[in-house]
Amino acid sequence: FCGACVSVCPTGALADKSSKWDGKPDGMEVSTCPFCSIGCQIELHHKDGKLSKVYPSHDAEINDGQLCVRGRFSMPEATHHHERAKKPMLKRGKYFREVTWSEAQEEVAGKLKGLKPEEFLMLVSGDLTNESLFSAQKFVRSCLSGNSIDSTARLALPGGLGLWTKLFSLPISIKGIAESDAIIAVGLDSRFYFSVVGVQIRRALKHGAKLLTIDARDSNLGRYTDHRLQPMPGQEGILLNAVAGCLSGKKTHLKTIAKHGGMDEDAAKKAIDRINAGANLSVIIGPTVFEYSDTVELLDAIFALAKRKNTNFMPLYHGSNVRGAVELGAFGELLPGGVPSKGPGISLADLMTGKKRPKVLYLVGQAPFLERPDCEYLISQDIYYPPFPIDAFLPAASFAEAGGSLTNIEGRVQELVKIETPPEGAVTGYVRPDWQIFSDLSKKLDCGALGYRNAGDILKEIHEAVPGFPAKPDREPRRLKAESKLTVEKRNDPPAGKGEFLLIVEPAGFQHRGTDLSSVVEGLGELALEQGVRLNPDDLAQLGVEPGGRITITVDGVEVTASTKADGDCPAKVIYCSRPSNFGGLKECKNLEPLYHLKSNPIHVDVKVT
Repeated sequence: FCGACVSVCPTGALADKSSKWDGKPDGMEVSTCPFCSIGCQIELHHKDGKLSKVYPSHDAEINDGQLCVRGRFSMPEATHHHERAKKPMLKRGKYFREVTWSEAQEEVAGKLKGLKPEEFLMLVSGDLTNESLFSAQKFVRSCLSGNSIDSTARLALPGGLGLWTKLFSLPISIKGIAESDAIIAVGLDSRFYFSVVGVQIRRALKHGAKLLTIDARDSNLGRYTDHRLQPMPGQEGILLNAVAGCLSGKKTHLKTIAKHGGMDEDAAKKAIDRINAGANLSVIIGPTVFEYSDTVELLDAIFALAKRKNTNFMPLYHGSNVRGAVELGAFGELLPGGVPSKGPGISLADLMTGKKRPKVLYLVGQAPFLERPDCEYLISQDIYYPPFPIDAFLPAASFAEAGGSLTNIEGRVQELVKIETPPEGAVTGYVRPDWQIFSDLSKKLDCGALGYRNAGDILKEIHEAVPGFPAKPDREPRRLKAESKLTVEKRNDPPAGKGEFLLIVEPAGFQHRGTDLSSVVEGLGELALEQGVRLNPDDLAQLGVEPGGRITITVDGVEVTASTKADGDCPAKVIYCSRPSNFGGLKECKNLEPLYHLKSNPIHVDVKVT
């Protein structure tokens, strides 16, 4: 459900639930959706100085009047939820108490002063604006003299930064999908994620384009496809590589397609001939496919297809400004402009594995832990509290209160318009943009490197530091220069484990900053699309489990109990589970934690009734 019917309803009988009593808006601003990498243009309607509702903008370049369910309905609740944290807080003895900004800054700066580079780590969200990401890395490198900065955006880019700088250097065009003569879609279901991509595919089909889908599941695109290949989960890359080989004239790959895709050789040849006849090809790859632990053939296929003329790519990932994080150096090993640093500091992996322990951990729009991580002093800077105890909380402005810019998957630097300017007070709170918090802290540390007056000053500095980055929002697509010194991580690990079922862990998509949107957006919470585990209804019936009942999954000798959802799109004997990158608002994930750190993906598991 995308909400298009609500947008076009001529009588007002259909209305947004969260704003149905707001009346006629006072005004509207065109902005950018802050929830995913597509960067749809949206109309932010405001009433009495507050965001009221969101409509899609009729932008011909990206979404052309369409939005997904998340972008259409989630924004007012995400920024106005009653649990929104809006005041500086410090731990005082056993209690967490409200303090002034000055008190919070003094204590945080005092904890940061004199730290050695190996005693500190900052984790930043891939949902921050370009201005805040650049300020964050500059704060760490200029004020704390180290490279100890990392991001869960790294989790959205499996294969490493070297792979994704190469992928971002390929031709990427959302509009180009609709102009294609042939489309290959791998592991994509566009009902709830990347809906605009699905719309562009259907537009191409209306103009006579041919669609080949490669998906283990019965995706919504299967309803429209001309040719469907349905491999076992984890083998999508094998099929894409075989298709790439056939398109380059190697007919021997037809046997591979027939073996793994559930299609005889004659049908496979017909499908390849139709795709090959298209002058303009689009290759779209969903996030789950990149998550597999065997990606050799997938990557070989992508770079083989990249040699084909007039080929457009769409390597999809979760996170609204992950590409911005890569370009602006929000990783220890990478400086702004994609230049390798002299040496990374502490990383998220170091912290997760216990390899290193920072004295001070600074989370900016991040909550990638279920429990408090091991450190002496923990700072959280976000719009909601994390799900574990902290020592200091710095309230950040939301997307509606901050403004700035975001970089979408195509490299467009698009404006995020500020439409709320709440007066500071006991009721409205004391929120500040992330970049401003860094700038204020730098002054407390006697560091003059971040003397910014506004977001525009930062964007101009980014323009000077990063080749090809615009000095102001510019919606022209940009191809990133691939950094050859970064390693492309090709993994070649087949499914491990023993058991009758195959478990696939895929990245969760309904997240923003450190919070899961299902915890603050009522409708997403009711859908519960990413909670529990999903199985084919026939498998549940054979197990004697009702939908919503619990099963026990044995993986690597560990038993995990999970609630179930019946999903007719799942293949037989296959279980799907979503892995959050942040745990804010998620109270029932603790028991699933062993599933987030597996030897392989997919992995064989045993299942029994709880």
